[in-house]
Amino acid sequence: MLHWETAVAARMQERPMPGMDNPWPTLPAWQDEVERDRCWAELIAEVKRSRAELIQALKVLDPAEPYPHPDLAEVPHWIAGAGAQVHDSYHLGQVAILRAMQGLPAVE
Repeated sequence: MLHWETAVAARMQERPMPGMDNPWPTLPAWQDEVERDRCWAELIAEVKRSRAELIQALKVLDPAEPYPHPDLAEVPHWIAGAGAQVHDSYHLGQVAILRAMQGLPAVE
């Protein structure tokens, strides 16, 4: 989810899309629950930062103008934001199903 939102915001701002050569980051290896929780908190903060960047990219677009990136020139502006939300919802549903299958509580 983080990679996709970062990529969409970059494309909307005419910046290179980061990490397209390898969109699967190396996951941190933690030794204990404290370190795991710290890694998780850092990841959540990065997702929130990326989401804010995507929202800002949407806010500054003029709906009367096409997207700056030619690949998106014919796409209505609301599609990028809605697409990112649908993408996130899909993956959050996957997480919820996997947690339920493991007998874990839902994430708040």
